[in-house]
Amino acid sequence: MTSCKSNQDTRSAIIKKISLLLVTAALIISGPGTAQEPDYTKHPRYAEFAAQYQAYDRAAASRDFRAALDPARKSLELAREIFGDDAAMTGVMYDRLAYAESATGSFDLAIEHYQKAAAIYAARYGAASEYLGTAYLNMGEAYRSKGDVSRALEFHSAAMDIYRKKLGDKHVYVATACNYIGGALKSRGDYRGAISHYEKALAIYRESLGEDHEFVATTYVNLGGSHEPLGEYDRAVEYYLKAVPIYKKTIGEDHPFLAVAYNNLGLGYHYLGDESSSITYYNLALSIYLKTLGADHPHTAYACINLGQAYRALKSYDDSEKYYMRALGILTGGGDRDGRITALTHLGELYVEREQPKKASESFGAAAALVLKYRLEIGRGKSGFSDRHIGVFNRIIDLELARGDTEKAFIADCMKKGLSITEDMTLKDALGKGEVPAEKQARLLTIMNEIETAESDRAVQAESGNPAEAGKLMKAIWKLEAEKEKTDAALMASYPAYAALRSPAAPALADILAALAPDQALVSYSLNEKKCTAFVLTQDRGLRAVDLGGDIYGEIANDSRNIHVLYKYPSGGTILARIRSADGSPVFWNRKLEGKKYSVRDGSVYSLDSAGLVTGDFPRAGDAGFREILVGAIEGDIDANGIEQERERLSRKLFDGLLKPVMNEAPSARKFVIVPDGPVYYVPIGILKDESGGMFSQSRQYCLVHSPAIWLDLAGRKSARAAHPLLALGNAVYGAGHENVGAAVRGRMRSAGSMAFHGEAAAAEGSFQAEASDDPGFGNLPGTAEEVALIGNIAYGGESPAGHVLTGIDANEDMVFEMNDRKILGKYRIIHFAAHGLFIDSNPSLNAIVLSLPAAAKKHRKVEYGAYTTRHGGMRRDGYLRLGEIKTLGLKCDLVVMSACETSLGHYIRGEGMVGLPQAFMIAGSRSVMASLWPVDDEAACLLMEEFYGNILKKGMPPGRALQEAQRSVSEEFPDPFYWAPFVVYGE
Repeated sequence: MTSCKSNQDTRSAIIKKISLLLVTAALIISGPGTAQEPDYTKHPRYAEFAAQYQAYDRAAASRDFRAALDPARKSLELAREIFGDDAAMTGVMYDRLAYAESATGSFDLAIEHYQKAAAIYAARYGAASEYLGTAYLNMGEAYRSKGDVSRALEFHSAAMDIYRKKLGDKHVYVATACNYIGGALKSRGDYRGAISHYEKALAIYRESLGEDHEFVATTYVNLGGSHEPLGEYDRAVEYYLKAVPIYKKTIGEDHPFLAVAYNNLGLGYHYLGDESSSITYYNLALSIYLKTLGADHPHTAYACINLGQAYRALKSYDDSEKYYMRALGILTGGGDRDGRITALTHLGELYVEREQPKKASESFGAAAALVLKYRLEIGRGKSGFSDRHIGVFNRIIDLELARGDTEKAFIADCMKKGLSITEDMTLKDALGKGEVPAEKQARLLTIMNEIETAESDRAVQAESGNPAEAGKLMKAIWKLEAEKEKTDAALMASYPAYAALRSPAAPALADILAALAPDQALVSYSLNEKKCTAFVLTQDRGLRAVDLGGDIYGEIANDSRNIHVLYKYPSGGTILARIRSADGSPVFWNRKLEGKKYSVRDGSVYSLDSAGLVTGDFPRAGDAGFREILVGAIEGDIDANGIEQERERLSRKLFDGLLKPVMNEAPSARKFVIVPDGPVYYVPIGILKDESGGMFSQSRQYCLVHSPAIWLDLAGRKSARAAHPLLALGNAVYGAGHENVGAAVRGRMRSAGSMAFHGEAAAAEGSFQAEASDDPGFGNLPGTAEEVALIGNIAYGGESPAGHVLTGIDANEDMVFEMNDRKILGKYRIIHFAAHGLFIDSNPSLNAIVLSLPAAAKKHRKVEYGAYTTRHGGMRRDGYLRLGEIKTLGLKCDLVVMSACETSLGHYIRGEGMVGLPQAFMIAGSRSVMASLWPVDDEAACLLMEEFYGNILKKGMPPGRALQEAQRSVSEEFPDPFYWAPFVVYGE
């Protein structure tokens, strides 16, 4: 069962109790401010203002925030008249009203008011003001309450930075910020990270305030709330019991904070199996909430949810349903997104237990619809939000399969995958078909592009150790996001057709079946820890669900990762360490080339987890730190023979587990559209082998796509009517020794991986002119000159490909965006990048195609750089075509090819799939993308691309078949699949 808001947001009340803004307000109300300011007490409406403010203060002090709303609104109106729109007192009243709105569940209004307060504080007191920090902290909490945990962490961290710089590391404000950050980390499931921050807060409070202080009690409650979801129930209850007497002593018997402790004690005893004690404490909490916060407050709703949980455990289903429905009624009218979904989910589970599958289906369906709706409202934090709630879709799939409704299960599978691509396609469709004027369409898209670009730049600055610059960009992003949300809301209000088309619609099964060719099958894997299923669609047999097994997800995940490692390096000359994990399964590791992936101590192997850890002596959100997790024990090494044996074993095992069952359901299919899920993204599907040793790609054609809905959209698009067949970029300038011509060399890899990243900081935008900082560690790739010359000749024959094949300095990021701005980029059928790939698994927004680096070009190709500057001006962009920047391109092509390393990989997020460069290019408008699963050999890639383009441009083959035929040809010269098998095609 899911823990229901176990530490009931005491953080959101703490900061107000210690806020200096209360002192500021009191000073202004009691008399004139500085000698330079007028005596506002003489204003004819000042007495009215003071009375309204005092009415607000009385209501707020008694926690009756609904009663506080009206005097807060009137006080703000009067403050603007008396003090002025940009006065400190006006900022205070925006802050007060925002807090009341947030406390009553109107989080959007609260954020709007906090933004205005923050702008006033920043203008009057500067960017380092603790007043501004308080506004950020509370704004972040409002975002967290809406379900946007990512933005909550950003605002909380900004407040933390202000407090530490202004007040020092030991100030109670810093402890409060730790509590807030801990709450956000807990919301996204990082319980250890939350505990780290809570423990720091506890140490500061004890030192500054003593043991018997309500803030200490609050932190005990928060600590218990983080140990509890880790299964450490006794420890959680111990913390809650410590908090209760402190609260009783300091704030009394009827305070919401004490109710939080009672509520959490109820949850702790529930997990310990003591339902009698659980119900007792839940009722104590509910009675206090009703007395202090009212019958329609979100905290009251959560107490009802928890009582519903307790009665459900006792099989008192009528009582359980009563409390769930009561909670749902409260939450439906408020802005607590997580809470409403939670109530519906628990209600669905109740109906499953009561054997009422129709009602269960309705409840889960309503929850899933809210997940999709709220994603559109959240913005950048939507991936984390859907990841937290993706289990709703899995429950629908399991429930409908059990009911025998395979179609409903399949549609739920469709709707939980590739959500960002689907939403982007839907948005562009809605703008085009929703009667929105062209200039207003352009404005919304421009804002979204600016957000993507700024986020890429912010990620670079943060990773490069430039927190000040990252902070400036973060604040710029906040402003852009506020403008985007306002613009989108205005369009939906003004253009009903746009509003009606704005949300992605579920695809119709009949439409998908009609789009399939007679010899084609669509296979969508749906994998989770409880059940693994594959949906198979063919014209002749319709939709079928294939049960792949129950508790096999972990085995599939381990085998998928292992087969990726086994093929990631050529078998000849490679030595892999074999680790025996705790469950007895092997884990393979290239210690020579990926030594930092694991650490070894006394024969035991540990992975390094950076979630929520500590740098130096202080925990901060976003810090890079490591926590060791035991992987297993070293068993020894395997050489080329051992690698070949393991490749053979796993390729057959995964074929039997993933492909054979679905092929049996589609016996006439020769072409497969495969929708991976989870670890399947890492599997080189084409080289999996059947019992006779035949590879899948030898008898079947296949391509990958992020979801069935995306494939249906792509299948409906017409092939690009392009003015030009090909744009190719290659032989970029990376360092000393660059030549304009060159040949491909076997053994040279087109990747520097994450190890080269920190050199990138020297070439970051605005600093690349520094002569001493021109070599981030990428080697030149002269073989790509040969590659783009060959494919340019195939595409253009005897015609000169000048302007269509960009090499050397011209193969740079500025040229890509210049062509995009001039609408030239959208005139190509195929766009080809032969370059280095930068892959950083921990931060996909940094993943990039690396083009000519400006500092290297300026230093090592001076004459050419001067000529380029004369034609185009200096190079302004840094050379890293990143994921966020790619999304902003206006492509209309059939295919993007990335002849670079690991460009198929990224960071897997439930609800998105593999978030990486292929996804970004499809969002930008490409129908298909060809990318690589592992490092690409220079010579083999050159030969494969020559064959591929001959197949696609001269023989008219579709991309998937063109690739497989090219791979078959190259395998004759390069038998090891390492050389020719990394490339896969995403798309139609």
